[in-house]
Amino acid sequence: MELCTIVPTSMLDSIKKERYHMVLAHLVGEDAEYTKFFQSLHHRQTASVYGPMEEHYKILDNSVIEGNQVSIEELCEKAALIDAQEIILPDVLRNQTATLKASYDAYLFVKKHYPWLNVMAVPQGNNLSEWAFCAREMMNWDVQSIGVPKLLTRMDGQHARLFALQTLISLGNYHPKNVDIHLLGCGETPLELYVISEAERAGLIPLVRSCDSAIAYVYSKAGKYIENGERPTDVNIAFDDKPCENMELFNLNVEAWHAAVREQGKIINLFK
Repeated sequence: MELCTIVPTSMLDSIKKERYHMVLAHLVGEDAEYTKFFQSLHHRQTASVYGPMEEHYKILDNSVIEGNQVSIEELCEKAALIDAQEIILPDVLRNQTATLKASYDAYLFVKKHYPWLNVMAVPQGNNLSEWAFCAREMMNWDVQSIGVPKLLTRMDGQHARLFALQTLISLGNYHPKNVDIHLLGCGETPLELYVISEAERAGLIPLVRSCDSAIAYVYSKAGKYIENGERPTDVNIAFDDKPCENMELFNLNVEAWHAAVREQGKIINLFK
């Protein structure tokens, strides 16, 4: 699983070596430094033990969680500005019907005017059942990926996304090809990713391509190690924030966040 670490503009240099990046649409073209950074990340094919891989894969978010969702026309223009390879279609939080309409209309626009762009559809619903119905409909479209929002855990419990991923196995039978899966946000601790990664290894769920989160920054801003309790609820990321005062703490939290998916067993030691 590839991880996209989200940080304030002042700390973007700390993530320049990551391969996957989640870019927020409302900042592109508005924050000059933020825009210039992602324009500077060129994508090219690189060799790896898994075969050819694309370096610096940029996913342009629609900024709905930040309350700044942009139109599909503007989203595609911003994607062109930073040379993003993938965009997230518009969605409406917890609303299955409105999401299907908004996403499908946007999907048709992209296919007609920007057919080279990969698209991620994000199912929504007021519960896991509605989410699964929405996902089934979207998997009949020619989309490259499905996004699984963290919001599910607030509606159906901490393991809701694990159940959602299990559901996608059966839903795959309705789609002519496999789709990538992206986790939108991380749980209260990276332990959620550890559980999901272990379920992947056991073949219980499909492989997850990527996940994005500001979790390492949020813990560091609160002056906490990731393993010391649940995610701070009174601390959020602001993109005009100054760099973390304790960069050593931030680097340790990034290590813990990555260890959850890349180093079996290490995450357990971190949380003891």
